[in-house]
Amino acid sequence: MRLEFDADLKIQKGDFGAVIKDGILILPAVLEQAYPHMQGSVAVFISSIRTFPSTYIATLGWTLEELAEADKKLTLMLEGKLPEIILHPQPPTRRTYGVNPRGGSRG
Repeated sequence: MRLEFDADLKIQKGDFGAVIKDGILILPAVLEQAYPHMQGSVAVFISSIRTFPSTYIATLGWTLEELAEADKKLTLMLEGKLPEIILHPQPPTRRTYGVNPRGGSRG
């Protein structure tokens, strides 16, 4: 799904103010200023708000909870329009290297 920005759209705390029109996600232009490297991809935007939340918190003047609420609303809006792995990624597999964290020998 493509991503575009519109200076006329406004955000509110806990809501990105996004709209979908003709299969394009349109966000307020202030979000482009928060992370200008998005390159027009909804997947990159979603990843960036989850990977770099402090960038959005600082730019928008929101709390982490308000950002999480906006992410949740956007995810609900995009259900069925993007692959599940993008909207609901699985946590990384926990790997342990070296010493067994539960104690004892591995071998």
